[in-house]
Amino acid sequence: MTIAGRVSTNLTQWATGATETVLTEDATNRLILLSTTPVNTALKQFMVATVAFPWDASTSPNDNRMCPSPLFRGIDNLGIST
Repeated sequence: MTIAGRVSTNLTQWATGATETVLTEDATNRLILLSTTPVNTALKQFMVATVAFPWDASTSPNDNRMCPSPLFRGIDNLGIST
């Protein structure tokens, strides 16, 4: 699984990359995506996390048993290549 973060102060321009966000883990093994971008004078800051799961090409993309949730049954719509 890969997780990438983006940060914005206006929902139009997005900053990406390792200098903008950091992925860390707490004591209970939860992953936490943090912004390293200072808020400065902006009143708000928005974050987006993109999660990509590895795909096993030997399984059928129509095999719903591989999908723990209905949310992930439309994985092709997320731009993840199979």
